[in-house]
Amino acid sequence: MEFIKTSIRIFLRHRNVVNRQIMNKVHNTKITEESLPKERHYNKSIQNNPNKVDTLLNIKQTLSSLFETINPSEDLFLNIRNDIINKHLIPEKSVDLKILEACIMYDKFETAKFYFEYLKSKNYPMNNFILIKYLQVINARKIPISNDIQEDIINICNKIQKDYECLPTPILMTCVHALCLTSKWKTAIDLIKVNGTMEDITCATLSCIVLAAFKNGTPKIGFEFLEEIETNKDYVHGRKTIYNIYLNYYLQNKQEKLNDAIHKMFHFWKKLDVIPVKSVIDIFVDVCIKSGWEGHYVKISTDGQCSHCQNYLPSITLKNNFSKLSEAIISNIIIGEDIFQRTSPLEFKKFKSFIRKFQPFDIVVDGLNVALNKAQMMEHIVDKFTAEGKKVLIITRKHQYKVSKWMFNRDNVYVYFLQDITQDDPFILYATLASGNNSKFISIDQMRQHHHKLKKFNLHKDFIRWQFSHQYTWYYNNVTKMSTLIEPISYDSFMHNQNGHWHIPYNDSLKQRHTPSKTWVCLRCPKK
Repeated sequence: MEFIKTSIRIFLRHRNVVNRQIMNKVHNTKITEESLPKERHYNKSIQNNPNKVDTLLNIKQTLSSLFETINPSEDLFLNIRNDIINKHLIPEKSVDLKILEACIMYDKFETAKFYFEYLKSKNYPMNNFILIKYLQVINARKIPISNDIQEDIINICNKIQKDYECLPTPILMTCVHALCLTSKWKTAIDLIKVNGTMEDITCATLSCIVLAAFKNGTPKIGFEFLEEIETNKDYVHGRKTIYNIYLNYYLQNKQEKLNDAIHKMFHFWKKLDVIPVKSVIDIFVDVCIKSGWEGHYVKISTDGQCSHCQNYLPSITLKNNFSKLSEAIISNIIIGEDIFQRTSPLEFKKFKSFIRKFQPFDIVVDGLNVALNKAQMMEHIVDKFTAEGKKVLIITRKHQYKVSKWMFNRDNVYVYFLQDITQDDPFILYATLASGNNSKFISIDQMRQHHHKLKKFNLHKDFIRWQFSHQYTWYYNNVTKMSTLIEPISYDSFMHNQNGHWHIPYNDSLKQRHTPSKTWVCLRCPKK
């Protein structure tokens, strides 16, 4: 059931025109990445509107007795409603919305629920803005989702859908998040299909659907939406809740299929080159060990050997062969649409002529990168590689001419000077790729922008593997005051299964990394 890959991509390519006045009035609601979103996510538009904040601050004193009451009475609701209308000159058509906004602003979600029930019981007219605000209260997940509340969600979403030819994006996201809390969670997918576009669907919204699918034992849908997050979104937060829900479903309902479910998730990670964060891998290690698996946090040696099981990780291989990867990167990224925003046609033409004349180079050095680190680092690099008989190209800037003159008389060393304003990344990559698969480069630049651009060509995974196996970096030791060159790795630094052992890299922080992971686990499932 390819909901995301087919239905949404094919039928929702073009954004529908929405009413801008409505979008300005309705507050954008987002479920945060964890299961209990912080209240500020629901008040973003309120906090950005000084007049609205002032109004809510003014009525706070009047609402204090309501906020302090655990189970407010109908008379209290009526008196406060009338006081706000009369004392604060809030129009009757707006008073209910203001009260709900104040409840959200001051984290009084239970009070908001009681107030909505009061309005419903007294048949007060409730426009869509009030109904949407109540959905935001529910989406905060600070009140229990009873059967009655589920029924409210479904009825409200049905009414709102009927009132709009096309739901504005903020309203759509609010409805989807709320529907995912109900037994009718699959209707959220239909709602997106009818009203949304891929640009509209945030990772937080996709995560809501994934959570609902895993919680309700429909992993196929969950994996489809999770794949959309992993392949198309720069999203590293909030995984812990998703994987907790996934594992808990099998722990509570299908214990006998738990091991198969774990293997399925690991194969999913392997397919997409997912590197989970530590909080996620800790969950899996804990569940695996309690289920009879053998699990260890391990080190991987420079040649790819696991410190526990002694298996070697496989060597890096590119799914596309090097020539195809090189051609694609040079034509689409290095000489892409914006190359001449970073240099001039004449400068790049001269550089290509220079490369054709003197290639291949064994080592291409980001000269400015190295010079900004430590002066002696460049001398160390030149000495090391020329002693090994390597042909070295140093790409630097014209303002570095004087400090680079000492290299002119060194055998097998070539120096190329770019204009001072020229971005040097494309030149470094071009020289390295044009010199063949055996050529390597030296830089601490992680090339993040190139990873992002290559995603649309489905080449970013190959580029990362090529980068890991061809890029030298270094680190500076504050104690010894020395810089140490770090060689490229020879093993594939993504997860693998060797001889029944899963080797899984993980990140020790939420920050996305563009260097090989140094933290790993080794897991082995007991034989049946």
